[in-house]
Amino acid sequence: MMSSAERNRPWYDSAVRWGQTNLVEADPGRFDLDFWRAQWRRTHLHGIVVNCGGIAAYYPSKVPHHVWAPGIEARDLFGEIVEAARTDGLAVLARMDSNRGDPEVYAERPDWFCADPDGQPMMRGDKHATCISTSYYDEFIPSVMTEVVERYAPDGFADNGWAGMDRTRICHCNACAKSFAAWHGDLPRNVDWDDARYRSWIRWSYARRTELWENNNRVTQSAGGVNCRWLGLLHGQLAHSAAVFQDVAAIAERTPVMLLDHQRRHGDEGFEQNAEVAKRMHSVLPAGQNVLECTAMYDMGYPAFRLSSMPAAEVALWLTHGWAGGTQPWWHHIGSVHDDRRQYDTPVPWFDWHREHADLLSNRQLVAEVGVVWSQQNLDFYGRDDPANRVAAPYAGITRALTTQNLLFTPVHVDRIAEAQVRVLVLPDIAVLTDAQADAVRDFAAAGGAVFATGDTSLRDGDGEEREDFALADLFGAHATRRSQGGLEKPPASIEQWERHSYLRLDEDELSDHPAFTGLEATRTISFGGALREVIADPDRDVLLTWVPAFPIFPPEIAWMRNPKTSVPALITGRSAGGGRVAFLPADLDRCSHREEQPDHAAIIGNVVRWLLDGEPTVQVSGDAPVATNLYRTAAGFVLHVNSLLYDSKIPGRQARITPYGPVRLRIRTGDSVIEEARAHVAGADLAVCRDGEWTELTVDRLEVHEVVELIASVS
Repeated sequence: MMSSAERNRPWYDSAVRWGQTNLVEADPGRFDLDFWRAQWRRTHLHGIVVNCGGIAAYYPSKVPHHVWAPGIEARDLFGEIVEAARTDGLAVLARMDSNRGDPEVYAERPDWFCADPDGQPMMRGDKHATCISTSYYDEFIPSVMTEVVERYAPDGFADNGWAGMDRTRICHCNACAKSFAAWHGDLPRNVDWDDARYRSWIRWSYARRTELWENNNRVTQSAGGVNCRWLGLLHGQLAHSAAVFQDVAAIAERTPVMLLDHQRRHGDEGFEQNAEVAKRMHSVLPAGQNVLECTAMYDMGYPAFRLSSMPAAEVALWLTHGWAGGTQPWWHHIGSVHDDRRQYDTPVPWFDWHREHADLLSNRQLVAEVGVVWSQQNLDFYGRDDPANRVAAPYAGITRALTTQNLLFTPVHVDRIAEAQVRVLVLPDIAVLTDAQADAVRDFAAAGGAVFATGDTSLRDGDGEEREDFALADLFGAHATRRSQGGLEKPPASIEQWERHSYLRLDEDELSDHPAFTGLEATRTISFGGALREVIADPDRDVLLTWVPAFPIFPPEIAWMRNPKTSVPALITGRSAGGGRVAFLPADLDRCSHREEQPDHAAIIGNVVRWLLDGEPTVQVSGDAPVATNLYRTAAGFVLHVNSLLYDSKIPGRQARITPYGPVRLRIRTGDSVIEEARAHVAGADLAVCRDGEWTELTVDRLEVHEVVELIASVS
């Protein structure tokens, strides 16, 4: 429950612990309200999310075509839950699902639904897909929300699947045809990135979703007051957000709180991705606003097993990495009755801990020395039909390398480069850059900032059309050719296929001791196998890596380098006109690092960033196992998150147990702040601190899931 002081603030500022029992069709006849109220109290909730309507109404709706869930004629389940929540002092978000409808609704209102180019209905499972251009979204959904507000006065609304069909399926209903005609004439019939109409349809689709966000908020605020907000649900994964036209940066400007539906660990990403996602959301939100992240208590394997418990270790790692990035907790169950009752106990210790230490997770400012640029425009117009591999993979390769090497970073939206308060700006294959965005990068460098770009960064304009040369060729000290080597896709597994059996050669002359090669002193080549755009380096630049062409793998007798040394640049360094250091990596080591986790690739990335920093990183870690660190500045000093990266599952994002380890020795640049106390809030112990100039040194003796160290500075 919230205190009286908390209740005087807008609910979205003060309600930070949430729970959701996602109602299913069987629940009206079996929902045990007393049990769930006890679970609310047990996990110290401030608010709940509960189904009200959309596909099916969980209250006796009077809105035409709003189908009642079975059993609602005998029990107003939504109303009962809301009344109990109000009695318990909880905020309430009314959850809707507006992306599909039953066949009987389609039969009565076919004009609400998506149609393919031949006029046939488009399906989502066994239901019909609703169309975002129709009166279903402009009239029906608003009438449902207005009815819910008038009867039950929820604090706001969430909506699952609100963004409609993804970009692989083009709706050709009459409403879409009419609306799109004002943009670009006839609708494109098929997905075709070379068709200007399809690219225009992409932009139109984004604009409609943002318009929908604004329209829904006008409805809820008109009916329920200024703080009754429609909040949708946003996806965490970059490629997924782009696929369903959620312009995260635009939406962040239009919401006081973000609901993050990022529950599934993807097969090529570990728990640490959750901190990156949280930081990326905060990078576009105004300071101080909350990110509430839905965390499944059920098994999110492949496929998701909705009624089985997620291993407690997975929940622990997922939650705590999210807290390190800035999320607030929200447990989520599917259905109200489960044979596997272990899931009810899973959140309890973590919500207990959050209740006791919530002040450490708010009113703080992320400390970052590196900014990693992200761009949904790049996902669309460069990623095209393969955004996960073309765009998301290089970004993930960079952020994971920075995480594992404890280089403090923050995501930077491509349109907010001018606001970035970092020393190094990384552009991971940001091929699509407008002239204005390229100028912002150039201005950052002119002010003395260091820049690290990879792949085809700036080679394409805002429509994804290829330029004659990099827009930032002057900054890179390199010029594009039309020749490329290798490929962006994963190399074939067969040893008979050797076209991608390529290498990179480390400079053997006066640059052989360059910091980029730290830890690689005993080798002059590293494996590659990726894609490389051939470029021409300016005479004033240093070429640190060169490409070695592919050669046969099998049989072993012929596995020797046919051309062991070329002049094709793979890593170029120099300085900008502003004096800052610049590194350009035409070889896609970032994409390869994400895809294959080859240690040398991550080592090169980390070494280059450390060289660009031109000094020691802010946090330095030594120990027997990897950790992730995130540092925040507070009014009292600093808060340092130390999260375990010790996983033993062969599948990223799965974990059956926690393996403790230690000690973890930490060295933190605290500058002029004289740290008098260091409190480990997980261990519940004070840590010994040692001052060494502007550095504070301490040791965490034992790390299980995470540790949160509060560094308290003396008051001058």
